[in-house]
Amino acid sequence: MIKQMLILFSLLMLTFGCGGGGSKLDIKIADKNTTLNITSSGSLTSTKTFSFTKDGQTTSSKAASHYFAMANYDLDTTSGMISMGKPLTADGQARVAIQLVGEEGTDDKVTLKTGTYTTKAEKYNKIDYLNVSVYSEGKENKVSFNIDKADGEVKITSVSDESVSGEINVTEADKSVKGSFTAKITKRK
Repeated sequence: MIKQMLILFSLLMLTFGCGGGGSKLDIKIADKNTTLNITSSGSLTSTKTFSFTKDGQTTSSKAASHYFAMANYDLDTTSGMISMGKPLTADGQARVAIQLVGEEGTDDKVTLKTGTYTTKAEKYNKIDYLNVSVYSEGKENKVSFNIDKADGEVKITSVSDESVSGEINVTEADKSVKGSFTAKITKRK
């Protein structure tokens, strides 16, 4: 798997050398580095439920969960996470997906707030998910970060009706994603 990812990132270095909307993410997998120039993005907000059992009593709480996908191809945002997570189909395509959990007591109607979301937070204001997908040599390869073992943060620096901007700096073992991004807020239909 590592050998395949090294080949993929060598190919991606050629693919990502041109174009982009000003946002870019520096990606490191094993000893290969590349830059993802973001040309398309989308988002989805849902509600995540947490259940706790203590002394035989089960209680639950909720928090908004904000998912962002950023890619170097025309990302399909028509069906939220399902379409944004569609398998990649062409050499050189790549996608980075991030999921952030907001404050306790929030839901899918809440706008993401500016601030810092870390890998070390227990449940709220936390990075919940980070995944890099790359298509090369006839197939899609995914690298998921183990957030429990990762270090870093996502800083959301601005939120508007149209987009969310921020910076990511997350490392786990020999993998890292760093840089600035702007993700388009996908409008619900």
